[in-house]
Amino acid sequence: MKRCIFLIVIALFSIHVIAQEKFIIEGRIIDKETKTPLVYASIIFSDKSLGTTTDENGNFTFPLFDTKLSDSISITYMGYKPIKLTVAESMKLKEFELIQDAFELNEVVINTENINLKQLIKETVKSYNKNRREQPHIAIAHYREKAKKDHEYIMYMESIGYSIYAGTMKDATLLSNYKFFCENTKAYVSNSEWKQYKSLPYELPAPSGGANLNIFRYIELYGLLSEKHYRGYSYKIDSTYLFNNNIVYSIRFKGDIAEGTIHIFKESKEIFKIECTTNKYWSRAFHKLLTAKVRIAFNYFENAPFVSSINAHYENQNLLYQNDLEILVQKFQKFSLNENEYWSLNNYDGNPYIQYDPQEWRDLGITKDKDHEKIESDIPSLEKEFQDYSGRWFFVNAQREEIARTVIRRLKENF
Repeated sequence: MKRCIFLIVIALFSIHVIAQEKFIIEGRIIDKETKTPLVYASIIFSDKSLGTTTDENGNFTFPLFDTKLSDSISITYMGYKPIKLTVAESMKLKEFELIQDAFELNEVVINTENINLKQLIKETVKSYNKNRREQPHIAIAHYREKAKKDHEYIMYMESIGYSIYAGTMKDATLLSNYKFFCENTKAYVSNSEWKQYKSLPYELPAPSGGANLNIFRYIELYGLLSEKHYRGYSYKIDSTYLFNNNIVYSIRFKGDIAEGTIHIFKESKEIFKIECTTNKYWSRAFHKLLTAKVRIAFNYFENAPFVSSINAHYENQNLLYQNDLEILVQKFQKFSLNENEYWSLNNYDGNPYIQYDPQEWRDLGITKDKDHEKIESDIPSLEKEFQDYSGRWFFVNAQREEIARTVIRRLKENF
């Protein structure tokens, strides 16, 4: 009888392990005829409201947890016929071929003089705010920040973690409800030159994983994407171009907090990207708002706009700083966060637990920084620095949010 119970327990455990199995679908999405890569194509696992997109080379990596081989994903791209594949079928492919719809836009003549810019911007901003998710949502994300002084790198940090929009929380400011939380982190922050920018009462600046999301929220609430504030900007057509046979308007804008270009799809009024210079970027190194160049790219799931990537850089007092955030997997529905979890995570943002697991970086295929040779030349012991700073709180003597660590471990269940 005992042996029978033991076997049942083993069987149940085995079923649980299989159910929790992790699959990684990866490959390249291309045009079947031309074999050219399809940039920003969408890969969706609708059962869990998950989606990801291809990069500028048509490549993607899509980790799936607690998934069966018989489950299905779909691949969509503007102007192409969607395809649907099982996880098992997807695991066998390295290239995913899409076929163009019958409609082709071979030649386009655009008379920009007939564009009603005021009306176009009004419709775009209104559509953006109507469709954007007010409810909490979460994404697996990757952020990387680095700083160079006198042409030499003095700080490098990156993390695979979670980008979380918390929605409206009682007593929480609207700028604080969209943040990045570290899970698997590489940190080189011990350089004495970097420590000169210390964040009192601590010995060095806090991580800036959420800085890019903060400027994004600022633009949503008080800038170009706000239905209240967009009227305060001036606009001028910069250029028009085709992206996947879709007309895109590139429009220059200028206002108090930012100036640059917004790229809008003519037919759908969806925002492709925003490239601007803004004076509202928060620097944890200098403890104040600075002027930075920012690029925000968007993708759309179920017609709702989500951040795809945010890149920012500035130069101040001989310090050259860059911060990049990339969304790896977006969950666009079915996520909630209670107030206790929110406030615990809110404090954790300033003092995360640093844990480095090299295997996950290899599994997700995170590409090295474009300047990695220079970084490794300036910091020869980089990998050892990552290992040495692992298994500890970022600030040893600061408040430690153990509840947040439990929440962070549980967040993976959403994927």
